Amino acid sequence: MKGFMSVLLRFAVCLGVVLQAVDASVAVGPGWAQRTPPNSPSSRYSFGMAYDSARGRTVLFGGYVNGGRANDIWEWDGVQWIGRTLAMGPSTRGGHSMTYDSGRGRVVLFGGNHDGTQMNDIWEWDGAE
Repeated sequence: MKGFMSVLLRFAVCLGVVLQAVDASVAVGPGWAQRTPPNSPSSRYSFGMAYDSARGRTVLFGGYVNGGRANDIWEWDGVQWIGRTLAMGPSTRGGHSMTYDSGRGRVVLFGGNHDGTQMNDIWEWDGAE
């Protein structure tokens, strides 16, 4: 089930699909089962998302939210969204790419758009706050 979720979310990211976090769904048998966790990220698009297989969590960062950009980070553990606190991290942005580096156990973020500037910076997330 986790593998299917990862593939589905990567496909959605590639298509630039808008994430409606309150409707986060996971595969259950042959169809979908809607999940309505009490906490979730706001609706957004052009976000980055990657599946951290070592921790069993899908990591979401940034995107466009209500006409602006975000730099928040959320993790989906298959049951609930968990908002994470960053002491420091990437600037607000959308259109960035994220992937999981299984050899080093880190989510890697590259680029994106910030205030009309195309970024070429790299950030890594290891799950620690």
